[in-house]
Parts: sequence; C-alpha cells; structure tokens
Amino acid sequence: MTSNAIKFVWNNKIFKIDNPDPNETLLNFIRLKIKKTGTKEGCAEGGCGACTVVLAELKKNDLTYKAINACISFVTILQGKQLIIVEDLLNSKGSLHPVQKAMVDYHGSQCGFCTPGFVMSLFAMQKNYSSYSEENIKDSISGNLCRCTGYRPIVDAAKSLNNKNRSDKFVKSKKKIISLLKKIKPENISIKNRNKKYFAPRTITELKKIIKDYPNSIFLSGGTDLSLIVTKERKDIDNIISLSSINELNFIEEKNEHIVVGSATSLREFELFIKKYYPD
Repeated sequence: MTSNAIKFVWNNKIFKIDNPDPNETLLNFIRLKIKKTGTKEGCAEGGCGACTVVLAELKKNDLTYKAINACISFVTILQGKQLIIVEDLLNSKGSLHPVQKAMVDYHGSQCGFCTPGFVMSLFAMQKNYSSYSEENIKDSISGNLCRCTGYRPIVDAAKSLNNKNRSDKFVKSKKKIISLLKKIKPENISIKNRNKKYFAPRTITELKKIIKDYPNSIFLSGGTDLSLIVTKERKDIDNIISLSSINELNFIEEKNEHIVVGSATSLREFELFIKKYYPD
C-alpha cells in the first residue's frame, strides 16, 4: 500500500498529517504547528543541540530512543515513531522528570537557552543505558553546546541519575505506546505538496521505479547536510527520496571475515556495532 500521509504517536495518541510540506523542518512543525516552544532554534544547522528532541522507534517488540536535531530533520522523519519533546517530560501533576530535577539540583543551567536540548539528550541516554559512565554521558551530550556552565555541573547532574528511580510516566505508558506504534502499518509513502514531492519506498524494487520516474531526485538518509539547503540557503528541494524505510539498505552483517554495511545504516549504529572489535 501507498500513503500520502505521515502517521506518528505523540501524547499517547496517533496523529496523521496529510501531504505535509517535505521541506518543513521538525523544529518548525513543533514550534509553529503544535505551538510548543520549549524546543529552541540556536543555529539551524545541527551544531548546537538546542533543538534536541527524542524519537522512540519500535524494534524487535521494544522501544529504542534516539536524540535528534529537530532543526535539520524534516517533519517526515516522524513516520511510524513516537515524538517526545521537553514539555512532555512533566508528569500529570506538573512535577519535574528526574532528568529535569537533576539539572536544577546540580545547577546545570544558567541562561537556560540550551537546557531543553541537554535535558532531552540525557533523557535518551537514561532510556538507552541501564547505567552509564562519564564516557557515556559525555558521548550523549557531545552534540549539545553550553556557553555558561562549563559543562561540569551538567555532567554531575547526569552522574546523579545512576542512583535515581527510573520509573517515570514513559515506563508506565510503554505497553500502550508499543500498541499504538503497531497500529501504524508499514507502507510506501508518496507525498505531493505543491511543486515538492517526497517518497519513502520500502523495497529496492519500489526505489528503482521512483528513480526512473523522477531521475533528478535527491536521496535522503541522514540528512545532516541536505537539510541545510532549506535552513541556510533558503532554497526548496523539489524531489526527495528517503532511504530510511528500506530494510535491504539498513543492515550490518559479518560475512566471510568481512563486515558488510548497508548504505542506509547510520554512523551511530555502525559505531555501536564496531565497538565490540575496537572498544576504544
């Protein structure tokens, strides 16, 4: 099946966007469309981390959490995922999430502009590690810049989380989120918004058909440079083909004493894989 809509989970509900603008950044969607302004724009090029949000994705019947830069991600990245922004961390009674409280207790914020991004990066770290070393912490916030604190109190705040109860509202709602994500069926995406088109095929066969019909399309995988055409050069990208849904291009396997890496595999996934051979 082919769909012209993006479906994702936010606030424990499934949302649908019909024919979204393929050039709209996730940051603009969050701030301008759903009117949540805790996520900040600092650089518009993925360099400062003030715009960090978290996406939860279903893999092998469990959730994996990834901190991303919303300023260089297009809104189409939401397909089939759960969106978590800094406002979502508060519980129903308005009390702070343990990550937020640690930043307060250890004075990890001064001017505060970068704080939402740090909080979201540390939130993703807390979800992905059962315990974490200083190396894990520094790696997790390596994409976040702070010009006030000198980082030490932020690292101290993160270290304190090792001793905190991890049972937050996301743990309690995990089964529901998994159930909702399973309701979003995998399908080819074909979006047309004015003169702009976006395709997210699920097989190489479908990919070949799209390339034949739209030979001047630009491939989107990580997108860390591609999105700057929109955010910095202020130009439109007419035809985009996303490779992120093609399982045939997203794999790492060991074969005949070689490591074979699919062209859509992220650097982070490869880094985690290769650490068992080169831990340092």
